[in-house]
Amino acid sequence: MPLLFKKEPMNINKRRIAVNRPIGVGLGYSTIAYIPEQSGSWALPLLHERISSSQTAISQLSQQLRQVCSKFDQKPILVVDSRFTIEHWYRFAKQRLHWTLPNLGTTEQCDRWSDLIPMMTWQLWLAREILVDNPLPWQKPQINLTPGRVAQNFGTVIATIGTPTCFPQPRGKSPGWQKGKMRTKKTRYPIVKKSKGRFESQKQAAKRSKSA
Repeated sequence: MPLLFKKEPMNINKRRIAVNRPIGVGLGYSTIAYIPEQSGSWALPLLHERISSSQTAISQLSQQLRQVCSKFDQKPILVVDSRFTIEHWYRFAKQRLHWTLPNLGTTEQCDRWSDLIPMMTWQLWLAREILVDNPLPWQKPQINLTPGRVAQNFGTVIATIGTPTCFPQPRGKSPGWQKGKMRTKKTRYPIVKKSKGRFESQKQAAKRSKSA
C-alpha cells in the first residue's frame, strides 16, 4: 500500500520579495497521500495539514505517519517527498481546484479552505466510474479517466443530483458600509523564517564533516 509525502507552500499574501536567493512566501502544508493505482496520476490525500511555526516538515511528517499507519492492518510502503504522482495532485489542486487562488488573510481561513481540497479530490475519485468520457474536440478519448477529465465532466453529476438550496432572490442594491462605522486594520504578525528540515542522519553527517 504506497503512501506519498510532500511539503508544499500555500501563499497567504501574494507578493514578490527582491532577494538574491529563492524564497517561498506563505504557509507550508504537509500531505500524505494514498496511491490507488500503479500507473496513473491519481493521488488521494489522507492527511493535508499546515506546518505550524513551531514545527518542521520532518516533525510534521512523523506525527502524520503515526496517525495514518495506526489505521492500517498491513505496513504501507512509504515514498518520501516523491516527485511524480503527488506532484500531479499538487498541480491539479492549484490549477483546477484553485487551492492557491484565494488571497486569504488568516491561517484559519487557509486551513478551512485547504480542508476542502482533499474532499473534492475524493469526490472526483468516487465519481470516476459513473461518468462517461466526453472529450473536447481536441482531446483524445480516455479509458482510465484522469482527475482533470473527471472534473471536466463532473457537471453532469451535479445536474443529475441537483441541489437542496433555494434559488437566489434579488435583493436590490447593497446598502454598503454604514456611515460612521470605524474600519479596523488587519493584525500584523512577525515573519517566521524557516530553512529546509533535515533528518537526524543528515544532521549527524553534517556534524562529522565539520569535525573532520
